[in-house]
Amino acid sequence: MSQTLQKISDERLNQYMGARYGQPPETEQKYREAVQACMSILNLSLTVADIARMYHLDPQCLRGQLKRHYPDVIPRRNELRAKLGYVVFEQSRLHRSSMEKYVPAVKMLKETDLTVKEVAERCGVTYLGLRQHLIYYHKEVAELRLGKRMQALSGPVPVGEKDCNNRPVGPSATMQARFAPAIKMARETDLPLTEIALRCGVEPRGLQGYVQKWHRDLMEERQRKREEALLQRKKAVRPKVSRAEIVRVQYTPAVDMIRGGMSLSEAASAVGTSPDNLRSWLKSHYPEVLDISRNGMTKTPEGVTMKRATYERYVVIAQYMAEHPGEGSVDVAKRFGVQVSSMNKVLARCFSDVWGKHLEACSREREHRQAEYREALRQAMAEYDAGGVTMAELARRCGVTVKTFKWWRKRLKDESPSKQ
Repeated sequence: MSQTLQKISDERLNQYMGARYGQPPETEQKYREAVQACMSILNLSLTVADIARMYHLDPQCLRGQLKRHYPDVIPRRNELRAKLGYVVFEQSRLHRSSMEKYVPAVKMLKETDLTVKEVAERCGVTYLGLRQHLIYYHKEVAELRLGKRMQALSGPVPVGEKDCNNRPVGPSATMQARFAPAIKMARETDLPLTEIALRCGVEPRGLQGYVQKWHRDLMEERQRKREEALLQRKKAVRPKVSRAEIVRVQYTPAVDMIRGGMSLSEAASAVGTSPDNLRSWLKSHYPEVLDISRNGMTKTPEGVTMKRATYERYVVIAQYMAEHPGEGSVDVAKRFGVQVSSMNKVLARCFSDVWGKHLEACSREREHRQAEYREALRQAMAEYDAGGVTMAELARRCGVTVKTFKWWRKRLKDESPSKQ
């Protein structure tokens, strides 16, 4: 207890007793000169009452000011006055009777945990007078009670027991009635407190605080059950399997599928992966199956590396274009069901000789068609110059517009030998 008493300050003590700590500035200014005079050694021949009358103050008020805010001034003055031979006045009969009036109350405060107000009611004294009496003359009693209270508040007090203020520790009857269904459900089920609060119609945060404060055993029991359940789940978890083993189990059925005649893309879709991932795995573990799937790489006669399936698809197109070099790329692509742009790129990169012959044949065919087109236009213009046919009729027969027909008529006239 002594360690606790050393930590109690005057401010904390006055706050516990319900009294104001310190004094207003105007009160301190009012008594300042008188207090300094009481502290001066030059005024030891005067009593506190004489000094109060010098400054036009009430003697009893000055004495109360000194006892409350300067408790060491009066004892020191009496000690020095006794050494110097001055008469030290004893307490008057009236003051002694008032002091004796508070003796039973002080004794009860030391021996019991009743509050100051309860003690004042039982001993027949006023609450304010008893409180002031403790601050003036029995500050150690107030410190003792405050120390007990601080010790009681520093640790948990068992529910049902009384604290230092003689109050039973525990929730109120109203609170117990409100949370009783929720507490019962929490003891009988493993539902979260939030779900229990919603079912019982109480606030989730209020229920959590109530259980944490007044039902610590329930909180610890629920926490222990959760830890045991988590431990059981960890024990029931299957051992970890490596990623390579998972991939092997997933991709192995694709090997039999490809050997049975399924394409690599179809097998990859069946096992739930992409063709590139399955191709990479087969290359590392089953290269012979990759050759069977016709998705391996090969080299063309010109030394270009490409997919075997792509080569086999376009080598047939290259052979056809070698036999029919003059046929258009669009027609050939439609015949074999491939994209024109893809076919042109593959043929130009992997079958350059066939592609070159195709371009030459297409160029000759284009020049021949242009010559025929020019001759047809020239005959139409000669017929127009001979008269009897309109330009619109001739343009329709040649498959061009009138404007185009006029443009060719002017160009062919410029190219004629007579014009040159």
